Amino acid sequence: MERKNKIQRISVIGPGMMGHAIAQEFAVAGFDVTLCGRDENRLEEAMEKIENSLQELAQWELISKDEIDPALSRLVTTTDLEAAGSGADFIVESIVEVLEVKEKLFARLDAICPQHTILASNTSSLMPSTLAAATRHPDRFLIAHYFNPPYLMPLVEIVKGEHTADDVVDTIFNLYKRMHKRPIICQKEALGFIVNRLQLVLWREAFNIVQRGIASPQDVDRAVKDSFGRRLGMVGPFELYEYIDGLPAFARKGGKGGTGRQNRQGLLRVDTRVYRKMAQKHSQGPGGICQEGQRGEGVR
Repeated sequence: MERKNKIQRISVIGPGMMGHAIAQEFAVAGFDVTLCGRDENRLEEAMEKIENSLQELAQWELISKDEIDPALSRLVTTTDLEAAGSGADFIVESIVEVLEVKEKLFARLDAICPQHTILASNTSSLMPSTLAAATRHPDRFLIAHYFNPPYLMPLVEIVKGEHTADDVVDTIFNLYKRMHKRPIICQKEALGFIVNRLQLVLWREAFNIVQRGIASPQDVDRAVKDSFGRRLGMVGPFELYEYIDGLPAFARKGGKGGTGRQNRQGLLRVDTRVYRKMAQKHSQGPGGICQEGQRGEGVR
């Protein structure tokens, strides 16, 4: 089937905390947007929040005042799911995080939408293949996981399902790039995707430090905020790893048992195959590990 590559009309299902903000961002980017909800009052509240948000963004000089009215004019609301789905090129769902409710919604959308329509969920916990199974076209389904608030947080996690077509991923990846978002691709289904897996590791160890009496919760928070937390907005873990010449440093510590490769109580365990691949990339010079990271094609 030939797909329609140009996204023009977008629908967002769910006017709640994330949904209205996602709709706002698409409207500011110049798209015609339909925001769909079950209750007119909720939709009116959502539009008020969007207008207030746009005014605040203009005050902070993140958008110009001249962008507000055109953005609002591109937004329409409806309680009619068929009206929201029948003409959309791309639909983002952001409703309650309950599997059965989402499955029913996507089954209905699958029956309503044209065959070129790409369906996405903003879920943070459900797997794309699970949700896609409710449709007859799992190849056009993916996760588009935003972070709150979407208009200040540039990242979108694109998560492929088992049957998601490559051209669907490419279309949505390029859409977000044109919007000046920063999309990343989760190449396979994994609980927590990318960001939450990283966050949960930090939370897990933060609780462990407190439970073992190593430090107080207040000092754990300060340890993050006043040290590496300040770096994380500028460099990622692999960029920092290369910058500090991490491979030789960790190898030296590992030889002494410092990272736990000998004492079994350590801080770092890296699969030997991954370690060797990283060492090979590192030997190519600065940027060797990170230079292929644009589309998830780096070390693996």
